[in-house]
Amino acid sequence: MSFYLGYVSTIIPKETVFVRKPQRTKLINNNTIIQFASHTGSHCFLCSDNNLYISNNGNLTRFGSLQFESIKSGGDFFLGKTIDGKMASWGSFQSGQLGRGANQTNSKFPTIIEDPLIQNVRDYACGYYHSLVLLENNDLIGFGKNSFGQIGSDNTSSKTKPHVMAKSVENIYCNHSEGTMLKKTDGQFYCIGYNSSGQLSNDKMSNAPTLEKVIIPKNTVMKDLVVGCWHSLYLSDQGKLYGSGDSGEILMNQNCKTFKEIPFFKDKIINKIYGSYEHSLAISETGQIYFWGKSAKRTMSQSDISSTQPFCFKSLAQQNWEFHLGYHGEILIVEKDDISKEFLDLYQSRFLTDSKLSGIPVHKSFLELRIGKNIDHIQDILNQNSITKEQIEILLEWVYGKHTFQSPVLKKILQLLGISDLKNNTLLMSLKKWFKDSDSKNFKLLVSVDDEIDENDDDDEDEDEDDEEEYYEEIPVHKIILAARCGLFREMFKNLNQDLSKVKDYSNKSPESLEIFFKFLYTNKLELTADDDPELVVEELGDCQEYYQLSSNSLINSEIQKIKRDYNLL
Repeated sequence: MSFYLGYVSTIIPKETVFVRKPQRTKLINNNTIIQFASHTGSHCFLCSDNNLYISNNGNLTRFGSLQFESIKSGGDFFLGKTIDGKMASWGSFQSGQLGRGANQTNSKFPTIIEDPLIQNVRDYACGYYHSLVLLENNDLIGFGKNSFGQIGSDNTSSKTKPHVMAKSVENIYCNHSEGTMLKKTDGQFYCIGYNSSGQLSNDKMSNAPTLEKVIIPKNTVMKDLVVGCWHSLYLSDQGKLYGSGDSGEILMNQNCKTFKEIPFFKDKIINKIYGSYEHSLAISETGQIYFWGKSAKRTMSQSDISSTQPFCFKSLAQQNWEFHLGYHGEILIVEKDDISKEFLDLYQSRFLTDSKLSGIPVHKSFLELRIGKNIDHIQDILNQNSITKEQIEILLEWVYGKHTFQSPVLKKILQLLGISDLKNNTLLMSLKKWFKDSDSKNFKLLVSVDDEIDENDDDDEDEDEDDEEEYYEEIPVHKIILAARCGLFREMFKNLNQDLSKVKDYSNKSPESLEIFFKFLYTNKLELTADDDPELVVEELGDCQEYYQLSSNSLINSEIQKIKRDYNLL
């Protein structure tokens, strides 16, 4: 589920709009937009089919033949990581930022970077006219413009071919900028490149042609870091936000050459920060979303918006979003799919696993439902085709929701298992089908239909069990789904007999409301029937969310708001 918010410059010809409220993007060939990147003259969208789309006469059309896992943009070029782990580049070759040697030219379509150094890529970043690629062995590769020493070679000439610019690098931070910060494997922070306003926080206002130490705030632990063109932001693990560089970009009364706490945010706890060329975005603990910077001020030129403090999008408070900022101040807001993360976390924790596939612990019923074959048959197919343990782990990550793209390895294994249509075999679609499949449900929730029943009744051992169950209605569900989606059940199953097949519910909510709530766990949708009382259901659903400790899923909040709007309960 994607939304587009912000300044639209070249996406729709002759139209410049700033949209204050989120607007749902149109599906592209039945695929949602999941990522966005833009530079000075182009916008590129990555969709859920892993294909790229660009604006063409006001319409979004397929772009190139490669499929991508992610994309990023520099000042006039793009980098992307394909679904099989290769790096591709396209756009302007002006300073060698495409990484294809001295004879490169402008590239209209994404093209793989054929260089022996670019292998086993862990991360990458785009400067304004230079590229950074971080390898699994912690080597940092650079290519492109070097007039400020931004790729760390022995002179300031551009480098058209990739070269190793640093070793033992753990993380890189560069957002449309001509300077870079990096964290080494020893935990120390360094900077390199353009530093005219002190944005590299090394207590200077001069360029750093070789690695220099970054001065970070004392007694803090870094949670996140953003390095823009004229400014940098540092977020501590305590939610404090610091800025270095241009005064207008860091909301200070003067330029800063080391990180200083930003006064505007002193009374706020910040959870996440984002940045681009000349603008920044911060999300507070309470859900407020703040947007500011030179690009943002140009974008938001309405008279009721202050030029001295961030603009706050309060309408998006308490939502679970991912943000992608464009060069011109565009913001793509993508709602995260919590379902995949919750099931992947459960898989990685090995909690409730009851079987093994090639020695890897799995949830037998979940695996069989997802693939449509019993576990012995699955194992036989994998053995007959010599599928390695590493490849089986890729398969299991797909089973539990990590991979939504069809990498060549994954596609091959799924074809062997008889699964060819990945679009109709997503985790969410499987959950929707399983909710209707009574035969596969292996757990029952006993819901009281008598207001006089309370938690203490469970201790009355003399009460006849058959008479007692007359006061309860059974709601069949899947144990693994309760464990993945509900914190209360995860804790309960840790302390209960793993073979337990039923448990009483003490939330004191009606069976009707609980059925709506549990269906949401499978579908991410709250759906009422004509027989439901909307006002009662809304009240009880809010209580269910709290009682069952729904794991970090705020989508239910927006679903409850939708019901309120539909039934005039606001």
